[in-house]
Amino acid sequence: MEGYLQTDYFAKGSMYPKVNAYVKFLNECTGKTVIISSLEKTQLAFEGKAATIIK
Repeated sequence: MEGYLQTDYFAKGSMYPKVNAYVKFLNECTGKTVIISSLEKTQLAFEGKAATIIK
């Protein structure tokens, strides 16, 4: 995934900041999970019913 960050694959004002943040987090905190969601769907995200979940 880090290779994609070096290209224009992710839009700088859209997915790039999210992907960049989760890559940094997972590099520093092995064994953790990243959840990307809107605030409105937070409960569903924690239930595994919505969002992007990366382990």
